[in-house]
Amino acid sequence: MQHFVLVHGTCHGAWCWHKLIPLLRRAGRQVTAVDLGGCGVYARPLSEIVTIDDYVEPLMDVMRSINPHDDGGDEKVVLVGHSFGGIAISMAMEKFPEKILVSVFLSAYMPNCSSPPLTLVQETFKRTPLEGLLDTKFRFDNGPEKAATHAMFGPKMLSTKLYQNCQPEDIELAKKMVKLDGLFSEDLAKDSLFSEKRFGRVKRVFVISEEDESVKTDFQKWIIENSPPHQVKSIPKADHMGAWCWYKLIPLLENAGHRVTALDMAGSGANTKRIEDVHIFEDLGGMNIAFAMESFPQKTSAAVFLAAVIPDTIHQPSYVLNKFAESIPEEAKYDTKFWTYGSPEEPLTATLFGPQFVQFLASLSPTEDYELAVSRQKPSSLFLPDLTKAKKFSNNGFESVRRIYVISKEDKVLAEEFARWMIENSGVQEIREVQGADHVTMLSKRHLLCDCLLDIARVY
Repeated sequence: MQHFVLVHGTCHGAWCWHKLIPLLRRAGRQVTAVDLGGCGVYARPLSEIVTIDDYVEPLMDVMRSINPHDDGGDEKVVLVGHSFGGIAISMAMEKFPEKILVSVFLSAYMPNCSSPPLTLVQETFKRTPLEGLLDTKFRFDNGPEKAATHAMFGPKMLSTKLYQNCQPEDIELAKKMVKLDGLFSEDLAKDSLFSEKRFGRVKRVFVISEEDESVKTDFQKWIIENSPPHQVKSIPKADHMGAWCWYKLIPLLENAGHRVTALDMAGSGANTKRIEDVHIFEDLGGMNIAFAMESFPQKTSAAVFLAAVIPDTIHQPSYVLNKFAESIPEEAKYDTKFWTYGSPEEPLTATLFGPQFVQFLASLSPTEDYELAVSRQKPSSLFLPDLTKAKKFSNNGFESVRRIYVISKEDKVLAEEFARWMIENSGVQEIREVQGADHVTMLSKRHLLCDCLLDIARVY
């Protein structure tokens, strides 16, 4: 089986391939999408990614695991690098040429053996006026007189230069997911990174994105001329991205004239904390909206609980979570992993959903969203010891806010029977239903959910 290894560009992660992965798999190919060092859900923080070798280490780990020489072993891989990911796959080509069938440079930096890779970066800045970088932010850890050490794309840069031909939902996803990334100028200034004997022996294909506003067509052709590949292909009308959970719902609500803010709790999504650094529930914003209701009832016109755990004012906040945990049979947890962290006296339990459990959660959602969910999984915690000691929610705070519960009718995780038990236990004022929705309602039935939320906003 042919094996594609996909490598993202600056500020991105494995998540950016989520629409391509199911297409390749349906065509019978094996696919691995890599998070480079400090990117995506990669465990080490960016502060520990000091060199270009640190940055590409996750890709090198994948390449080390491939053995095309043993009987029954892996076939040679097809490496695909996008944008700055071209540098990463070039380093893999130099180190493991015997394991690579062909390398595909998708609107990507494609170095040669005679010039340092930094030449490509410098050429980018020569061709791009400062105002053309829009709201891209740079960090100068070595001082303002030296080259920038890190970069981060802003919303304007993403929407007008990188994703201008993409769907609104893809732009929203990128806005939520991009992270500060390293530039590694000192390492890329070395002229001995690539050799004809190793890098030069791997077949290369360059794919031109014809409407790329970031790496423009004339620059892509300059790259091709500077490092001639074996083949050139073009994708008409493709922008630079020719290619969280709320990303499909946000543009629907915004198009209806509403302002939308989607939050990453501490240790979640693009938030830079690791779950092991989050020790108390307040770090996560409380029991999400319930704690916000308790603290700011005067600022909340209504609270919508979407296939969610909802507490009461009689018991400790941990009560309903314990009941929920009891409602899930052991076999339904599939490949979910659990481990402890924190102090030995009061250890906390971390949780990480595996691919099988994610499929259980999102059984009715599109395949591309399942792939996105798998690529974005990060450990989390229920913080039960902390919630066991927390104060009960009050009548003046939590109880004073109007509560609407939305039942996802095909939810296999938070079943309707348990949802109705919570509704009765908490005294919800209104119940709504989304037909045909799994647990991830914002992906499986985003239009029905949008209509539901717009109607709630109209009423309240």
